[in-house]
Amino acid sequence: MHLEKTFGAITLACCLLTCIADAAILRVDRRGGADFTSLRAAAAAAKAGDTIQIAKGSGPYREMLFVEASGTEGAPIIIEGNGELVTGFEPLRGFKEENGRWVCDLPRKYPCVITYQGERLVVSAKTNQPTRYATFNDERTRLILLPGTMTEGWEISSRGFAVRVYNSSHHVYRNIRASGSLNDAFNLHGKGTGLVFENIEGFHNLDEGFSAHDEMHCRIKGGKFWGNDNGLANIRDSKMEAEDIDVYANLGFGFFLTKCMSRINGLRAWDNGITQIYIGSGCEVSFQNATAYHPAWAERQLESYFESRQSRFSAPVRINADNITGKPVTKTAPRPDGESPVAFIIP
Repeated sequence: MHLEKTFGAITLACCLLTCIADAAILRVDRRGGADFTSLRAAAAAAKAGDTIQIAKGSGPYREMLFVEASGTEGAPIIIEGNGELVTGFEPLRGFKEENGRWVCDLPRKYPCVITYQGERLVVSAKTNQPTRYATFNDERTRLILLPGTMTEGWEISSRGFAVRVYNSSHHVYRNIRASGSLNDAFNLHGKGTGLVFENIEGFHNLDEGFSAHDEMHCRIKGGKFWGNDNGLANIRDSKMEAEDIDVYANLGFGFFLTKCMSRINGLRAWDNGITQIYIGSGCEVSFQNATAYHPAWAERQLESYFESRQSRFSAPVRINADNITGKPVTKTAPRPDGESPVAFIIP
């Protein structure tokens, strides 16, 4: 028995050493001069122990980051983003002048994500029109610019995801910014474990900045999620450990959980359109150092499009689950300053 255990340990150690010895750094630079010019090609080549290294200053990458292979517990696949942007946005082109106004027929009907010079177009819940820069036709298929608004600097969401994880395990995603998807910035589906996200940012997405579904087990160590429909939303049987999370200036919920498990240490939520922190039924959640700031409005001001679309009133915290340890603190001031985009702050 002892010999069998010893042999097994030696075999495992040899396997780990082989993985480490075979590990490669896969350098990506869309400008050229590296191993790969696309994330897709680097992801297809990645194996356990490899590091995909995105060159600093080489973004934005207008493609989805999707690594299908799994790493191992001792040899994860690491994706080092170096702060570069992975985006589903494409430039919005095709403006033409009609009756003295610049107009553009949208490639897809609104709702989608449209930005002007980096600022997301948001729609008033009272007028059902954008709050600035442009208006829609009745069908929301045409953008009509207001006088003084330029035709340059427009982008529209064009891909399903920015960063996708599907039925994979043992990945580490570091220093990645993700935007412009028709779904989530960081989208986790299927069954997976050992998924780590460090210093990530998800913004300007049609659905969430981060969302874990099904049996995905993950950990976030530093995340900012803003300008989405919801900041972070985990559902079903997912499990998450998270620390140092900011969710702000999202149209609906800031932090949203239902039918899942989470352990949170360090969460701030403010300037979200409906509820800052929402915990639905079937959740098991532990909170430490969680703060929700009272919004400056009592009723919905901006349109949202998914979980909160039928909600009318705003609140700092709503908890509908029984298995909760700790509790978020609510504050009115001082609210974190200098973060929320101007378009999302309602006087």
